[in-house]
Amino acid sequence: MAHVPDIKLIRTDTTLDLSQKAEKGMDCTKPTLRILTFSREVFGIGSEGIVHHCLAMAMYIRVKRMKTTYFIQCDPTETVLDVKQKMFALIEQPVSNQRLILMSTEEVLEDSKSLAEQKVENDAVVALTLRKDDNEFEDVNIPQPTDFSIS
Repeated sequence: MAHVPDIKLIRTDTTLDLSQKAEKGMDCTKPTLRILTFSREVFGIGSEGIVHHCLAMAMYIRVKRMKTTYFIQCDPTETVLDVKQKMFALIEQPVSNQRLILMSTEEVLEDSKSLAEQKVENDAVVALTLRKDDNEFEDVNIPQPTDFSIS
């Protein structure tokens, strides 16, 4: 039997409206539509029992800290907390000790809001800072290519 990925719950009118609303970063507030993802395809089962099909809205963001870059696959409807949980699997730092900052706006991203709500788009650069011993977060430290010189 094939592996079935996680089911995500998204509120929407129809599959078409889901795509349009997600692209605009809008909140979907209509009946629940269960989403099953297979690679980049999405099959949704609406409350009326009709199966809808559309392409997944997967994207990648670059999470950077110091000289390390993590390429994280995510969906615009995922929350920042979801991204932090993915980071936890990679860096073994609790989500409460992580802070994500969208570099294009220098805004600290809120855990409870979706990526789309906070204007995080495909290929966005997000800085990761960690909580220090004094309970404060470290400063953003992402070296620029010009910071390196060849001797």
